[in-house]
Amino acid sequence: MKKTILFAVVLLLALSPLIFANRAAIDEVIAAYEQVVVEAEAVAELALIGTNDFAELEGKAEAAGPKVLAIQAEKEWAIRDAIKLAELNGRFNKAMTIIAKKLLQY
Repeated sequence: MKKTILFAVVLLLALSPLIFANRAAIDEVIAAYEQVVVEAEAVAELALIGTNDFAELEGKAEAAGPKVLAIQAEKEWAIRDAIKLAELNGRFNKAMTIIAKKLLQY
């Protein structure tokens, strides 16, 4: 019996990187998207927004989009991930609205 339990524990430890690999990928993509949101908020706070600032931000946001969509299909995707993503989307949209208003003023 002890050998069976020991074998099960060893097997679980050996397989845990495979089982939780998707979780790490999800966390990594969400963290990367959060960096884009933080950058958008920083650009939104600038008094003058240059076209380079906007173009760089736009490129990063476009690169993050497909990655965010891809992780939603992962089996480790959870409600907390959807909530975090919704929060980040709200922050990003707010920053982009401020940026758009500033760009229209020029």
